[in-house]
Amino acid sequence: MTAAQQSSPVYLQILEALKVKLLEQHYHVTWLQEEEMLLVDEVLEIAADYEPTPDAHPHVMKMIYVVRHRDYFPKGIVEFLAGIGSTLEERIDSGNQNFLQLILPPVMDSLNPTHDEELDLVDNQDNTWHVKPGDIGLQGTWEEQPEDDIILLQLHELLKEKLAEQSQPFCWLKVYAVLNNEGNKIHECNFNNLYWEAGDSQISRMPDSWEKPEVFRGIKQFFVFRRCGPAGE
Repeated sequence: MTAAQQSSPVYLQILEALKVKLLEQHYHVTWLQEEEMLLVDEVLEIAADYEPTPDAHPHVMKMIYVVRHRDYFPKGIVEFLAGIGSTLEERIDSGNQNFLQLILPPVMDSLNPTHDEELDLVDNQDNTWHVKPGDIGLQGTWEEQPEDDIILLQLHELLKEKLAEQSQPFCWLKVYAVLNNEGNKIHECNFNNLYWEAGDSQISRMPDSWEKPEVFRGIKQFFVFRRCGPAGE
C-alpha cells in the first residue's frame, strides 16, 4: 500500500485493497465515485467500512460490508466480519479475505440460474428455494471436518416456516457458533440482516454435541436463498 493510500480514510483503504483482490480473482471491477462503492461484474455494488471498538483487542477490527443489487436486494446485504492483524494493513487484508471466501461467492452464485437440486428447500407455502451456501468457516481445533450440511440440517424445519413468510425473492442467513474450553457458548443467527430468535435458539444447541476443546471451537456459514416458484416448476 502506497503512502498516499495509507493516509486516505480507512473505508477507502478497505475498498482499494478489496478491488485489488477482486481483480486478482478476475472479477470486473469499477469505482462508483459518487456512491463511494465498487461495482463488481456490472451487477453488485459493494461498500465497506469499519466500526470503532475501543474495548476490543487492538489487533482486531470490526469491519462492515454492504452488498447491494438494485433489483434483488436494493437495501443491501449487511455483514460484519473481523479483520485480525498487528497492523491496519494486515487487519484490512484479513477482513477482505473473509469477505471474499465466505460472503461474496454465495451472493454471486445466487444470481446464477443453476442450482443443486439436492439442496433445494420447499417452504410451508410450497415454494421452492434454491440454496446457495458459502464455505464453512472453522475456527479453533476440530478433530474431524463437520458435514457440509450441518447447519442446514439444524435449521431445516424453521427455514421452511421462515421462508414461507417472505415476499422478496432473495433472502440470506448468517450463522455463528463457538464453544470454549470452559463450556461457554457464543452464538448468532441473523436472517435478512436481522436477529432471528428462533434460529438462534436452535443454533445455540449445536455446540452441546461437541467435545470440549482445548481452547475453543467455532463454526460460521453464510447462505443465500433464491425463490424459483412453486415446487415442481
